[in-house]
Amino acid sequence: MRKIMLPFLVIPVLLSFIYCATAEGEPKATISSSSMPCPSIVNAKYNIDHTDKHPNNPLVVARAEQKNIADELLTRRDWDAPIEKKSGLTSKKLLSSVFKGIREDSESVDLVTISEKVLRVPGSMEHTVLPEGTRFTSFKAIRVRGDGRRYLVMFWDTESYTGAPDFGASIIAIFPEGSPEPLDIANVRSADYCSLGKILSLGPVDAFTIDNSHSNSSQSYLYTDLFHIHDGRLQRIASVPMLSVQAGCENSFDETLTWRTELLDAGSPYLKIVATVTLIKRPGDYERDSGNCPKSKKSWRKEVFWETYRWNNVKKRYVGPIKPFERLKRFNEKNF
Repeated sequence: MRKIMLPFLVIPVLLSFIYCATAEGEPKATISSSSMPCPSIVNAKYNIDHTDKHPNNPLVVARAEQKNIADELLTRRDWDAPIEKKSGLTSKKLLSSVFKGIREDSESVDLVTISEKVLRVPGSMEHTVLPEGTRFTSFKAIRVRGDGRRYLVMFWDTESYTGAPDFGASIIAIFPEGSPEPLDIANVRSADYCSLGKILSLGPVDAFTIDNSHSNSSQSYLYTDLFHIHDGRLQRIASVPMLSVQAGCENSFDETLTWRTELLDAGSPYLKIVATVTLIKRPGDYERDSGNCPKSKKSWRKEVFWETYRWNNVKKRYVGPIKPFERLKRFNEKNF
């Protein structure tokens, strides 16, 4: 039912989350990610700097990353641990409100569905069918602002299953803070690895990233989506495809994505968003470490691509170029 063409992607190795102030005192955020071809790096635990410098700094609650991290193994206690102290909501309770009749697996800590469920795929008319017996293996939770209130965003990962749509499924569910009733549910997975990324302040609301990634022997791919919540629904702002290639002294390159916000347009309630991809052409990691490249081939060359996204009061959504990052896509297609 769901067929996805894998875009150019890169595996993230470093994400930094920095708050600063704009000239008018609005919170301004920058998110950056850089990459190299290492599949295991997708499962790395991200460090988030929580400071009290800005009252709007979102609180992130992270229970578990991918299940195969040695020191981050999911336990039964994690599923039953309160995510919200006041309400006592747990990941298991919230998952049960989305998938009625969740059961515990007797031989693992996984939670398993007992009936089929159809989910939407953001930004498309396609749907994902999760069959009976789908296993949920890990989760993460963040709190974000939107619509003048706070939301709890749950991210659940599933194990690959028979009949899975290409890569399995990673589920996002939106809950009003303190409520067990979801307002929106969607499958956001489109590659081998999917992870909930970082939070970006847009003034009175927050956006957050979803990273889908895949790696071959010499190529790594990353597709990063930026989302926010509008009218209780998950709304995609932008999608950025990236590619990294390790191919000797002359044909290797890395691509790094940075998000930043700028001052409001007149009449807009939300900050402008600029997505910048920096392409660095340089010898591959092995060649740099071994020193095998001739001196004339050791130079670094840099090229920068960027797009701007603005809130449209008529369409009630962020709007960017019709064909974003077209020049970058052509470069990646040529060097794929």
